[in-house]
Amino acid sequence: MVPLFTVGLPIFYDLNNNVPSFSSLVYILFGLRLIKYIRHQINFRIIAGNHIFKYYESMTIKIFSPDDDVSKIEGFTVVVDVFRAFSTSYFISENNPKIYLLSDSVVKSLTLKNELNDVILIGERNGRKLESFDFGNSPYEVSGHDFTENTVIHTTTHGTRGVIVQPSANEVVVGSFVCMQAIINYINTNKINTVNIYCSAKNNIEYGKEDYIFAEYFKARLSGESCSFEEVLSTLRDGPGQVFVKEIFAPYIDFLMCMDINKFDFILKRKIDGDNIQLEQI
Repeated sequence: MVPLFTVGLPIFYDLNNNVPSFSSLVYILFGLRLIKYIRHQINFRIIAGNHIFKYYESMTIKIFSPDDDVSKIEGFTVVVDVFRAFSTSYFISENNPKIYLLSDSVVKSLTLKNELNDVILIGERNGRKLESFDFGNSPYEVSGHDFTENTVIHTTTHGTRGVIVQPSANEVVVGSFVCMQAIINYINTNKINTVNIYCSAKNNIEYGKEDYIFAEYFKARLSGESCSFEEVLSTLRDGPGQVFVKEIFAPYIDFLMCMDINKFDFILKRKIDGDNIQLEQI
């Protein structure tokens, strides 16, 4: 037997009978199947990669602010409020409220409380808990409370208003870092080609830049681009996150909870029920 090599595999040749040995034939068949498998995988990945690239390439992603005309926003919309409305909202929903309502005013929130039973009021103005409300707009405050028997009414300076002003024809969800991947999965699963990102706070105020930083990070991830969450975390901690670091009106743990990326695997979608706006898990 003389060892030869073909397709990277040893072939033993019988010099006396001038034919390959039986083991050589097995090696040859195995080698051919291996080559066929590798070629199939390469072709599959090229086709799949091209398909994904074309999907990302065809996706339109727009970022809006309160300065824009919301009536011109069309299609799937993610309303963003990182610090803290639409981080807190996911901790609220985790506590299973019977009904979860959004309100754009303190007066309406108090009126609804008088009209409904077993109401929990959650809200803030300029970051601070509202007088006569049960909780502030704080993920730490609401975390761990059982809202199963309650209707929760949530009102904030920017976030809840940002949802209420969206055109009724649009599909609207709320989001932040805590649910980002769940939103991306929803977009990809439903092959949504137009994504609007509505930042609730104005871009020219320090306490609000976090929404635009999230929007750019979310856009990059949605487009398949590589980006560093650690850099985003550092930027936010040293920037608008200082209100938590210095505990100006909220504890530092609120910052950490708002930046707990992809904690939740569900998303909250707007539901219009007459004059009321609800958030429902999907």
